[in-house]
Amino acid sequence: MSCERFEEETIDVAAGRPPSAAFGAHLAGCTACRARVNEQRHVLEDVDRVMGAGLNVAPSPDLAARVEARLRERDDRSRWRPVWVAAMAAVLGAVLLAGWMARRPGGEVPTGPRQATTSPETRPGPDQSRVTPSDRPATPRARAVTRPRAATPRVAVSAPRRAAAIATEPLVLVPPGQGEALRRFVANLGRGTRPAPPLLVAGASVDGAVEPPPLLEIPAVTVEPLSDPTVSPERSQR
Repeated sequence: MSCERFEEETIDVAAGRPPSAAFGAHLAGCTACRARVNEQRHVLEDVDRVMGAGLNVAPSPDLAARVEARLRERDDRSRWRPVWVAAMAAVLGAVLLAGWMARRPGGEVPTGPRQATTSPETRPGPDQSRVTPSDRPATPRARAVTRPRAATPRVAVSAPRRAAAIATEPLVLVPPGQGEALRRFVANLGRGTRPAPPLLVAGASVDGAVEPPPLLEIPAVTVEPLSDPTVSPERSQR
């Protein structure tokens, strides 16, 4: 009966979870339960092996080239970043200095002597009220000029096939400081040299005796009763 009550915990321990204090003490003296834990562990390891083989597939032929191009782009960008920051800081400082000089009192510098401008002398013309329509000069009417409309050349626009193909490909995201690790990971893809991480099983085997974890001791906590602030001490004594 004691072995059956640990049946559910057997699978959890086989997956790598530490046993409880009671189950750890039971495993130390029960050979059948230790064998059952190891059997469940082997089953989970086989499942991990099959799933890992499905994950360790050969990548696309252009994956390595795209990863290398992305890494080089990131390296070039990080190499030129200090230069761009310094240049932008210099430009910003020059703009601020020019604005400050322009707002200073007397900061405007005269470019040259000002020339006096004189308006042309206006001569009085004939009184328009005394001029008859026959005396007024005939104004020629402007002729409407019609220009031939230029024919708009038609350009055949092809569909952006390459852009659509790039949009469907997954982007290569490189975390900071993980460029070399990503190169090694891509180099080992599909070769079977790097096993897949376990998905179900983690932890050590329980072939030997399992020591239970120490009990967590919590000191006693004394809770004082709360007094009602609305009740005065004299009234509480009555």
